[in-house]
Amino acid sequence: RGGRAVATGIGIFGLVFKEEGGTVKALLRRRLERDSLYQQDLSGRWELVGGGMERVHFQEVPRGEYQEAIWRTLRQELMEEAGLELLYGLNPLALFPAFLQRGYTDRGESHEERLTIDLAFVTPLAWAGVKETDEFQRKMERGELHFFSKEELNTIEIVSPRTKFLIERGFDAYSLKRWGMV
Repeated sequence: RGGRAVATGIGIFGLVFKEEGGTVKALLRRRLERDSLYQQDLSGRWELVGGGMERVHFQEVPRGEYQEAIWRTLRQELMEEAGLELLYGLNPLALFPAFLQRGYTDRGESHEERLTIDLAFVTPLAWAGVKETDEFQRKMERGELHFFSKEELNTIEIVSPRTKFLIERGFDAYSLKRWGMV
């Protein structure tokens, strides 16, 4: 399909890993919101903790220091969605991408074919790099948060194939980090 590509958003997601009894597990969030990029109700399904980068994340960031804007996004989203305080992560930041693309016709005079692109990135975070709050415990007790192994991903309903792809890439990246390869 021809036409110009228009980037519409950048999502940043943190995948927090914890080892339980020799098994690596990642923290996922049960979606409460009903709206979605897919124009369907995805509530009750599992997803990553994170969200879209906003203008506020870039305010007063020195020119070119985009990793700081990403850290701000992660700090905000981890606190809001999981009740976790981000203490530290990989430096330099490791981001693993996925994207969605949708075609549409411009409604202006040109009726040009366009393509919207929505980018999402996941970064692996170790449990030692976050601090629990009381809100985290409440969310765990209410079943809004849960740790899953990579094998368990096929037994739960995840919000989208792209999200599952990002979760799997996060597991792969965390495994490489554990063996000193990242």
